[in-house]
Amino acid sequence: MKIIYTTLNSEVVLIIKTIEGKYKEIETVIKQHINFDNFIGELNVKQINSNFKSWLLGIVK
Repeated sequence: MKIIYTTLNSEVVLIIKTIEGKYKEIETVIKQHINFDNFIGELNVKQINSNFKSWLLGIVK
């Protein structure tokens, strides 16, 4: 693999797993704690395993 882009600052990637409809709430919280322009995106997932989905629906309010 060839690296085509590097930065002088280290970065951290944060992946948040949640239910549909929580994007704006999460975006607001992230912007309250991070004071620079960053990528905040939403990935549409077609399928997840049923055990994980049940667990997620049980803990997300």
